[in-house]
Amino acid sequence: MKNKYQLIGIAVLSILLYSCKSQTEKISNGTYNVVHPLLMDTTINHEYVADIQALQNVEIRNRIEGFVEEICVDEGKFVKKGQLLFLISSKSLQQHLLKANSLLKSAIAESKMGEIELLNVEKLVEKNIVSKTELQIAKAKLDVLKAKVEEAKVEEEQAEHNLTYAKIRAPFDGIINRIPFKVGSLIE
Repeated sequence: MKNKYQLIGIAVLSILLYSCKSQTEKISNGTYNVVHPLLMDTTINHEYVADIQALQNVEIRNRIEGFVEEICVDEGKFVKKGQLLFLISSKSLQQHLLKANSLLKSAIAESKMGEIELLNVEKLVEKNIVSKTELQIAKAKLDVLKAKVEEAKVEEEQAEHNLTYAKIRAPFDGIINRIPFKVGSLIE
């Protein structure tokens, strides 16, 4: 058995020596083995830690108190500027507007009554039945009534304006984020 292993060892050694001899001959002749690289498409991935923020971000808040009656959009959906997002209960605001309308009509009626009274006082002053002081008082009352009309108009405009707050609209085009409230939620 020793002979067998010795013969194998000698054979391996002679192959190694022969291969080294052939390499030195090739080098001395000036020829070299050239290896071509393997060409293939590769994808390089880089992972980074990041926090993504929108270019425009706005927190939508209500200006009135009430219950959310309807949510008109879904989270994560695209919305256009002016699109209706939420409806807030507006019964009390509508009642306030009706009250403001009534006060305006009442103030206009009182103003007309003041004008009629002023005309009557002017006729009485012309006939010297009442003094000019009564005329001045009637004019002052009419001025007060006209001021009440202006005040009632402003009150009506304010009530109409507040009623618009019951409809929350998108301030610009974009994607809606999470909606913290559900239908029926009380918002203040």
